[in-house]
Amino acid sequence: MKVVRGIFAGIFGIVLFALIFALSFSYILKSVVSKDLLNGVLKQQILDQYTKEVNTEVKESIEELLGKNDISELANDVLEEYSKFAKDKDYKVSDEFVDEIIEFCVKNKDLISRISKEEITEEKLRSDETRTNLTKSLNEALPEISDKIGESGDLVMFIYGIIVSRFARIMTILAIAMIILLIALITWSVYKWLTPLGVSLIVSGIIYIAIYVCIMIFKAEILYGLEIDIKLNPTIIVIIGGAEFIFGIIAIVIKKIIDGKSKQVEENYSI
Repeated sequence: MKVVRGIFAGIFGIVLFALIFALSFSYILKSVVSKDLLNGVLKQQILDQYTKEVNTEVKESIEELLGKNDISELANDVLEEYSKFAKDKDYKVSDEFVDEIIEFCVKNKDLISRISKEEITEEKLRSDETRTNLTKSLNEALPEISDKIGESGDLVMFIYGIIVSRFARIMTILAIAMIILLIALITWSVYKWLTPLGVSLIVSGIIYIAIYVCIMIFKAEILYGLEIDIKLNPTIIVIIGGAEFIFGIIAIVIKKIIDGKSKQVEENYSI
């Protein structure tokens, strides 16, 4: 019976590692794609396309606009909106997404005015006409993008949307909690699950740190099918990997401390 419990505990430990690795991957993927890849692709494409025949002031304004921190989050939301369209071709862009674009334009209306050489007012940006035209343009752009990237591209975007979705993350966290509970029941202990949890965190952390080191050593450049070289510097990988490694060590140390205290209590009672 003890052997069977050990086998099941080992299996659940492997599953626990897989779930922790997958949860971390979700956050890393979203960060790398939106901040390093998508933002880099969009920025370089826009700069190449719109700054060749403009004066220095307009070029600097475009570069400043593309350098805004909100661009990364906006780019990521573009991916999320498209991933929903990839799943359902009848999908229409959400009002929240339209609001986000409008708010971004309002915050940067002075830059946009300098680029367009027209006075852009907040009232104009928030008008019903602007909202209607923007919504229409976005909804028309979705099938055009789908035609360009094809079915395989739609499939990739659909999978990406699932991986980084809030629902998938919540379900993964619940699954991790369930596995920990099962390990506790199998081992008949309220704290022995700290060992598989700690080991899973340490292994996952080491793998991600190793990936980061490889990227930095070989100075990885990703060619995204657009004849654009994107230099990848995903600091988020080492942050998450390092945090996992540290918390894994802490879990193991806590387990050792509790074991020592339990053994001491047993010895005291046996005297």
